[in-house]
Amino acid sequence: MAKIIQLTGISDLTKAVAAKGRQYAGGMERGLLKVGLYLQGESQSIVPVDLGNLRASAFTRQTGHGFQTEVRVGYTAEYSIYVHEMIATRSGQSKFLEEPARTKVPEMRAIFRKEVGHKYE
Repeated sequence: MAKIIQLTGISDLTKAVAAKGRQYAGGMERGLLKVGLYLQGESQSIVPVDLGNLRASAFTRQTGHGFQTEVRVGYTAEYSIYVHEMIATRSGQSKFLEEPARTKVPEMRAIFRKEVGHKYE
């Protein structure tokens, strides 16, 4: 004998899931931008400075929205790659973007998690 099951509230559940998805997408967008800005700031604090052009050329750019968000952090000075890869500098340090990207992972993860509002590993 077949049993008939009637489910109610599916449309409410669907709306709630969609709203949560939008919340996570917005949090992800904000989180990635804040992480990018944090990385830029950490990098600027150790970038070699002669006249300040390199430090001033730092940027953080966001493209896309929600789950399609991409954030790029970099420097636009034509010589930035050469200074970044130098072994020794007069002031600041080489690998001024790579180093904080590797060593500041816990801080960046905390920034991202706070914006997304979700506990995950």
